[in-house]
Amino acid sequence: MAPEKHSADVRSADDRRSYVEIRRSFVASASVGALVAFVVFVVLLQGGRDGLLGRDLLGNFYDGQARSIVNGHLDVPADVPGFEGFVIDGRTYIYQGLAPVIPRLPIAEITELHGRLTGLSMIFAQLMTLAYIVVAAWRTRLSVRGLVPMTRYERLVAPVAIFGVSTGLIAFLASRAWVYHEASAWGVALTLGGLVHLAIWLDGRSGEAADDPKTPGMCRQPLLHVSVATLFAGLAFNSRSSVGVGPLLALGICAGVLTFEILRRRSSSQMRSSLAALLIIGIGSGMLVGFYGAINYARFGTLISVPLDRQRLVQMDPLRTKALDANGGSLFGLAYTPSVLTQLLRPDAVESRSVFPYVGFPSERPSVVGSVVFAERDFSTSIPNSAPLGFVAGLIGIVVVVIPSRFAAESERLRRLRIPVIGAFLSGAPILVFGYMAQRYMLDFYPFVVLSALVGLNAGARWLLDDAVSSHASPLSRRRVVAGVGITALALAGAWVTSSVTLQYQREIAPGLTSVNRPGWLADQLRFPGRFDLNRVRGANDLPTGQTDRSADGRRRPRPIGQPAVIGRCNALYRWSGHDWLLIESTGLKSDQPTGFTVTVRSDGGNLNHSNLRLIERTPAGSDDVEAIELVDLSGAVGLRATYDPTPSQTVLDKELPTGFEFRFDVTEDPRHGELLIRPHGVQRELLSTFSTTASGGWRVPTDLPEGASVELETLSTPLCDRLMSVTGS
Repeated sequence: MAPEKHSADVRSADDRRSYVEIRRSFVASASVGALVAFVVFVVLLQGGRDGLLGRDLLGNFYDGQARSIVNGHLDVPADVPGFEGFVIDGRTYIYQGLAPVIPRLPIAEITELHGRLTGLSMIFAQLMTLAYIVVAAWRTRLSVRGLVPMTRYERLVAPVAIFGVSTGLIAFLASRAWVYHEASAWGVALTLGGLVHLAIWLDGRSGEAADDPKTPGMCRQPLLHVSVATLFAGLAFNSRSSVGVGPLLALGICAGVLTFEILRRRSSSQMRSSLAALLIIGIGSGMLVGFYGAINYARFGTLISVPLDRQRLVQMDPLRTKALDANGGSLFGLAYTPSVLTQLLRPDAVESRSVFPYVGFPSERPSVVGSVVFAERDFSTSIPNSAPLGFVAGLIGIVVVVIPSRFAAESERLRRLRIPVIGAFLSGAPILVFGYMAQRYMLDFYPFVVLSALVGLNAGARWLLDDAVSSHASPLSRRRVVAGVGITALALAGAWVTSSVTLQYQREIAPGLTSVNRPGWLADQLRFPGRFDLNRVRGANDLPTGQTDRSADGRRRPRPIGQPAVIGRCNALYRWSGHDWLLIESTGLKSDQPTGFTVTVRSDGGNLNHSNLRLIERTPAGSDDVEAIELVDLSGAVGLRATYDPTPSQTVLDKELPTGFEFRFDVTEDPRHGELLIRPHGVQRELLSTFSTTASGGWRVPTDLPEGASVELETLSTPLCDRLMSVTGS
């Protein structure tokens, strides 16, 4: 007996060393693809922002909520959520869960960081998502293929496959650093993490692991993993409830199985293990779901739902009001499912463009099946278009999970993945009955795409590599070459489409601070070969209205996103966002016309107090009031402020101006909306953005400048418009 036991221990030790070596090799290879995907995400995200801690439109919800909680209440100032706020008994509330608020609580009183943490938070969420994609890839490899050595072919293809899965679809979150995308980023990261820990726990509580605790790849601390799975599921629910419901339901299925096991009165050790796991799932999930319900009840008087009719956006938007009226006061229903499902799966939800990056959103909004009324139909692609590798591999993965004995070396182990995969699908299911369609909502299905695709990819690897080894196939057989080229093509196609629509949404469609990036984006596009469909009109009021144009054959067609329009002889340049015409360049100082000029303010070195120093001013028609842009003292710093706009002053210099100085900035103003944008001269960075409802243009130098100060105005040039006219031959 002793020699046999010694021999078994040696084999276990050898297996363990082999396991560690193979895992290290695979994780290193997969991490390369995840790292490249992370770099792509950060570059896309920061390309539309002013630095790592730049201030973002709709990026201060969680900061405002954290400060309110520290001060002992849940309601927030009305200007924090703006039109997204819910007004209950005269108080304003946000509807987002509180999980992303928790890390902000220790720094809630640092007002300088308000509205500046969203991008950083999204970067950490993406890191978590990518880390769990690598872990999930390793666990599915064990489940589908067993403990097989890494080959040179797999070391080359694995990073490409992980890159494709980690970039397609999910990278769209980088289009804007705002509250919607932060909630989605954490919801996806926590959901995926919870489901991975659930899969590890299910693997570890198997009979095989109980009989042989030295089995490579088996869970060593099962209760730890079920605890983390429960915690992550609850936090996901408190980040974005629609996606977080999936892992909670998966845990509910496990709780049912555990209850059945306990009632069967199995062995005492298994009884104790099952009872402990059941208590962890029941108590943990109950506490975290109860926390969500308590917060929701304190805000709105309901445990789960929100009173949509009390939201400012719904009250001011006739379309949303119409949708609520048509659906009995709710925006959920099975009538939405055919339209949403069609959009998710259609293969033609991407459009070729004649300008870089040559693909983008369809100009036409998602179609409606039947007569159901949606509250919003924003520009969207589909899963096959944005994540082609995940879609194709995911279809294979679904089949493998359903009938594992036909495809996997470890079929029993693979069966344990069914509950996590079902939970991942349930994470996306709520959007199928929701009266909104937008690109960001598709991301609720991302955990399902990831898990099913990783199963499919490993099933393909088993067919290509493991079966080929047993049959002595050539290392570079034709099917391996074809598979490698196909995986690479699908991965790059998904990354290209997702990156393209991300840039398009960020630079051409989305509102907010990206207005400073739009000129630079057009300049980049002009560096590449392409053809612009130019629209020329006499004045800003002559820009085409509506969302369609009449084509040469007389038919109405959606106006292409990004179409440029020139006012006069380059007096102004606009681009179509899919919603409205947005100002890119302008020149001149005339009233009620697009405005563009450079302001130069100088001090001759005298005793000049810059506090509330007026730089430019105007008098609206029919009024004696004077509107001005002025420098203000911000306790040791210098800011800009518009006297007609209650928006807080924007810091332009973090120290006092020296005695003698020269300061230059560019001013553009759109008469169609009254939006005025101030930037450093020649730099695409926002200093101040304001709105006026009383006047546009007509700016002049103040006549009562203090002694020692001088201000000069000089009209801006329009180089982009000139270049565009040249390349189009206009």
